[in-house]
Amino acid sequence: MDHSPSTPIPFSDLPEGTVTFLFTDIEGSTRLLEQLGGEYAAVLEEQRQLLRTAFQKWRGHEIDTQGDSFFVAFGRAADAIACVIEAQQALSEHAWPEGVTVRVRMGLHTGEPIVAHTGYVGLDVHRAARVAAAGHGGQVLLSETTRELVYHDLPSRTGLRDLGEHKLKDLRLPLQLFQLEVEGLPCDFPPLRTLSQPEEPPTPGTAPFKGLQYFGETDADLFFGRGEVTDRLVETISQQRFLAVVGASGSGKSSVVRAGLVPALKQRQPGNWETFVLTPTVQPLGSLALQLTRASEPETASTTLLDDLRREPHSLHLYLRQRSAEEGKGQILLVIDQLDELFTLCRDADERQAFIDNLLYAAQAPDGRVHVLVALRADFYDHLAEYTELREAVAKNQEYLGAMSAAELRQAIEEPAKLGGWEFTPGLVELMLHEVGAEGERQPEPGALPLLSHALLETWNHRRGNLMSLRAYAESGGVNRAIALTAERLYSQDMLMGRTLPI
Repeated sequence: MDHSPSTPIPFSDLPEGTVTFLFTDIEGSTRLLEQLGGEYAAVLEEQRQLLRTAFQKWRGHEIDTQGDSFFVAFGRAADAIACVIEAQQALSEHAWPEGVTVRVRMGLHTGEPIVAHTGYVGLDVHRAARVAAAGHGGQVLLSETTRELVYHDLPSRTGLRDLGEHKLKDLRLPLQLFQLEVEGLPCDFPPLRTLSQPEEPPTPGTAPFKGLQYFGETDADLFFGRGEVTDRLVETISQQRFLAVVGASGSGKSSVVRAGLVPALKQRQPGNWETFVLTPTVQPLGSLALQLTRASEPETASTTLLDDLRREPHSLHLYLRQRSAEEGKGQILLVIDQLDELFTLCRDADERQAFIDNLLYAAQAPDGRVHVLVALRADFYDHLAEYTELREAVAKNQEYLGAMSAAELRQAIEEPAKLGGWEFTPGLVELMLHEVGAEGERQPEPGALPLLSHALLETWNHRRGNLMSLRAYAESGGVNRAIALTAERLYSQDMLMGRTLPI
């Protein structure tokens, strides 16, 4: 749907980026024409003047006028709200001739349209027009994208009524609609003129998001948004024997290493790498011995290796050199995820030292094929102070994992959903990015990634059919409340079942 203004507007003056559209038209205009005859033209002109006065005051750009209808664009959703309130009040208070009442339906929708040589184009224009068409004279309808931008700062004596999800003509996905209510103006209207459909049950399937869990190697097909850093890690670890991935808590270090680096390394150099991934736990040497021997050796092998690791710092190197020869692999990658557990969980200073010594010797031995990668929280950097060789190795060979950009976050949100056939209602991804502070060139707030990931999973859990809607997102609690709502739900379930939660 293309709309060109009756009086040409320089395209350079049109709002770009996030734009709020307003569509209006008179309800029962044919009836009024039949009733008023020749005087209808004067009524139509009065209606136009009342609306245009409000448009001009609130910086609305009149894009198109056809008969009794207007198409207007606003750079700010708040201006659009103020405009429709003032316009409806003016229409209500105006003294119309012949005792008639002129009622104008209005619809608002916010999106990111394309500015073409013919004016605004794109689905958001269609959505705005269909929102307006669903209403009745005197009624103002908002899509949820507009509602999210204005509900915190509504003018006094106004409110929003949730009218639920509605299927609109020519639109494949339903929209959540809201009615603007203004004190002193009518607020009770007949049911909306929509193709409403009953609420769909969730379509069965596997969740495309991990919530608060990290992505593992088996989740590599769902892991998006970290392509550049994965490429750097693959190149670096292929060329050097020790590498530390350092980043803030919640930056996604575990996922990058497990679902990014490890599968990428195997895919790009098939048959050349044998990989082991572990966390130190309370007994780091025991965790290391068990992980190395679990797959192919008898249970006693882990005990034997554990004893060797405790006694001799060359034991890890010797064991892996022999294993490499037997397995016929060119290289071995040993990943120590969450290295901070070495300082938070392990209370045995001797075992901690033996673990570090074995790792460093294996990564530095001239005849070895072992590559060691450790993932460490940045706030544990000072714990390396008393371990000189480890501190120096980390200082010289590290990749700092920063926050994801808005483009990377969008990819991490949208691509896993596409693989599973899941859809987002228009505007939802933009709202999520806005709530974590990732817009344009801005990076998200520190620690926002786990919150976003959990909100995505909970939104998927509240889906209708295969659609993750703004309503589902609101029910999940959004970025700021999803974790709290999940905790409250689990607590309530435990209380109902008579279980006591640990404190």
